[in-house]
Amino acid sequence: KEAQTAVRARENFLATMSHELRTPLSAAHGILDLLNRQVTADSNRELIAQAMRSLNHLNVLVDEVLDYSKLEAGQLTVAPAKTDLLKTLCDVFRSFEPRALAKGLDYKVTIKPFSDAFIEIDALRLVQITTNLLSNAVKFTAEGEIGISVILHEKQLILKVADTGIGMTDGQLEGILNPFVQADDSITRKYGGTGLGLSIVDRLIDCMGGVLCIDSQFGLGTTITVKLPIECCDSEPEVCLNWTYSEALPLSIRQWCDAWKMQPATLARSMANLY
Repeated sequence: KEAQTAVRARENFLATMSHELRTPLSAAHGILDLLNRQVTADSNRELIAQAMRSLNHLNVLVDEVLDYSKLEAGQLTVAPAKTDLLKTLCDVFRSFEPRALAKGLDYKVTIKPFSDAFIEIDALRLVQITTNLLSNAVKFTAEGEIGISVILHEKQLILKVADTGIGMTDGQLEGILNPFVQADDSITRKYGGTGLGLSIVDRLIDCMGGVLCIDSQFGLGTTITVKLPIECCDSEPEVCLNWTYSEALPLSIRQWCDAWKMQPATLARSMANLY
């Protein structure tokens, strides 16, 4: 009974903290966005941009701490669904390209097979894993390149991120998946972060039934390989039925369905006629 009470207390605490921390952050983000739309002076825009970057960084730190706490409490769930793999991953890849190019890095992406592929996977968790890996690759690589490869092979998604960054020694590798741990204290001082990124990635991959492999050489770089089980889906557009009295609404719904690659069939009649 005491254990159940403790679990409920922890669940309530996490729910409360998630709300209490994220609500003001969202409000601050909205206020800065409004200010950015109203100001005209370039100097003010730059100040707002700096504040936005700091806020986004704080958001990442809060998300990492809360996500890890949920993983520890067994509250983070995996929900596989039909996912457009190419679009999902390319959106993440594109978001990191400007940062890599700004540092003068070569940024290479290889996807095999390079075609539309729909798979059953938790897209949110896949994005979270990929984002963490690319964030580390860009952060810890000062020169050289970042190479990303995606392969679909026998009901398995293989994602590989290789960089020519600072790398790690064998001793540093041993504890790199422990929470709140980075390779050494100097890295924390120089690069910042919570030390939770790879720990969260490891837990998420485990929840998804996958495998994480890390190969690193000090001063030469790091290669991280993620293998996740998947189920391939039919890439044909889904068929849905939309019922409404409105003559205008079906057009907007049809446009949304086209964007989502769905094939709608509309019927503007009374509900009774459907039976």
